[in-house]
Amino acid sequence: MTPARENPRRFDTVIIVDWSASSTRGPARESPDRCWAAAADARTGGDASAAAPTPRYFRTRLDCIAWLRDQLLAATGETFVGFDFPFGVLHCTTLPTGRALAAFLAARINDDPSGANNRFAVAAEINREIAAARGLPRGSGPFWGCPAAAACDDLTIKRPRPFAFDEFRAADRALLDRGRANRVPGVQSPFKLAGAGSVGSQMLTGLAAIDSLLTDGALADRITLWPFDDNDVSSAAANLITFAEVWPSLIDSTAHPHPIRDARQVATLAAAIAADLRLHTPPPLPAAAKSEGWIWGSWLEVAPAARR
Repeated sequence: MTPARENPRRFDTVIIVDWSASSTRGPARESPDRCWAAAADARTGGDASAAAPTPRYFRTRLDCIAWLRDQLLAATGETFVGFDFPFGVLHCTTLPTGRALAAFLAARINDDPSGANNRFAVAAEINREIAAARGLPRGSGPFWGCPAAAACDDLTIKRPRPFAFDEFRAADRALLDRGRANRVPGVQSPFKLAGAGSVGSQMLTGLAAIDSLLTDGALADRITLWPFDDNDVSSAAANLITFAEVWPSLIDSTAHPHPIRDARQVATLAAAIAADLRLHTPPPLPAAAKSEGWIWGSWLEVAPAARR
């Protein structure tokens, strides 16, 4: 277990966002596989399960980001915002990572208020550029997984075989090992765009949306993108906002009464981070974290929950 950092910080507000890459506007009724978020007040302390906040449902990504921006503009003290998709990938792809990856995707992703977006076309374009740069045949990846209508020479429905890239970062492998030990599902490949548990499409659309906040004139000087930014623990910054990658299944959410798993997870994880000071200050991380990204809270020795 890595030792905790001295002079631990303390968040005042914790927000968890479960992102969706759906291509349609969500129904008016609360539904799974759409954007959900929950905000917990970490200043109240107390038992995490008792303090679980009410999850909020959003029909579109744009609605979710607009709500989040309002929350951040109004926030005082330190705020933590966790998003359930990777912030970085392995450098074997030649892609940038962190803020540079967010800006790279923001320049390519088109996201309509109807939910329509061009994520599969963008993934195919990126694959084509990477294949040309590395001298690989078209269709080699790294992104894969799409509906038949979106398949093309550069983007395949199934994972290419053989696969020319490392799919899992050091942080992913640590959670995969833990999941196998506890016989529960683990994290998914950041390059898998569609199918059960996929997170690649969320990364493409999510990082593009995050870029709009990272470059927002009213917020930019308050936001740190963890673990990429050097000032990620600047105690001098007023009203500091930390954006980090989270894995909602890190904490068992089955005790929460909400019928939709996405809602249970954001509420439970927000409450858990708010209540547990071990989840306010990350320990020293492996060198790979600065280039690949890391999953907040994965340093705790807790058994991830099975999907239910």
